[in-house]
Amino acid sequence: MRNFKDGGLPLEALNTCLHSSGGISIQMLGELSVFDAPASTDRSLEVHGILRGDAHAVTRTGSGIITGVTTVPAERKGVPWPQVLNDYVAKATELPFQGAMNRVVLAPGVNQYGGGLNPRGIYYINTGGGNLTIARSRLLGTLIVDAGNGTVSIENSCFMEPYRPDFPVLLIKGTTNLALRSTGGNQFLRESREGHNYNLPGAPYQGQTNNDQRDSYPSEIRGLIHVIGDVTFADSGVYRGAVLVQGKVQIGMLRNPRIYHDRDLIINPPWGYSSDPDNTSMIVQPRTWTRQPSS
Repeated sequence: MRNFKDGGLPLEALNTCLHSSGGISIQMLGELSVFDAPASTDRSLEVHGILRGDAHAVTRTGSGIITGVTTVPAERKGVPWPQVLNDYVAKATELPFQGAMNRVVLAPGVNQYGGGLNPRGIYYINTGGGNLTIARSRLLGTLIVDAGNGTVSIENSCFMEPYRPDFPVLLIKGTTNLALRSTGGNQFLRESREGHNYNLPGAPYQGQTNNDQRDSYPSEIRGLIHVIGDVTFADSGVYRGAVLVQGKVQIGMLRNPRIYHDRDLIINPPWGYSSDPDNTSMIVQPRTWTRQPSS
């Protein structure tokens, strides 16, 4: 078993907002908006609605609109090393599967779902093939879910971000519905509406904790989302980081997910998401070097 450490060059897929190894399909009246990086697939990009932003694909079909630069054929970007899931599970605290995760805080110092605490904020749930729905919850850490042939749904208002920037926020094996809502009255996860305190001691937000129910949090997911399985964007959520899918991606009708790329994923890639996790090559960060005069 390898130790967690930085190394290697970042996977090219991290330089995208959304990368799929199995194709991307945007249905009629559906929209996908990507900012500061392209949507990418190692197979076919099928657009019947609108893709707002740049696109990379091996082939393209459909009569929909792409507003940015389209690169076809594009080079395949690949997927993470297969041992990544098991390596994270080995560092995680396993939680007993108890069905839906609703109005729950999960952080290094708080576990309202059941089970123990993990100082790194890495938690693992094996559903045994059952379905897991996550709603009205806050995650400050890394959640790993092995749903087998089941489905993981993230819906309604949630706020999720990694505790450590060198770890992904979500690592899911199984069919996944990203149905996060980030529009209208669901733009925020509001404590007063849910009757729940989401930044109690052990789960600070912007360095602050309290015991009231007067705070609000953006309804969005930040960091790297890695799914081993097919993904459906079933609502119009906000995602800040990158979404890496080892499977097919579908954007449903009347849906408009927005993905904002986080360049820190390239400058400091999460552990295991490099060209060689055991490599110790240096990554030069912009504006951090200076030329030295010759002697």
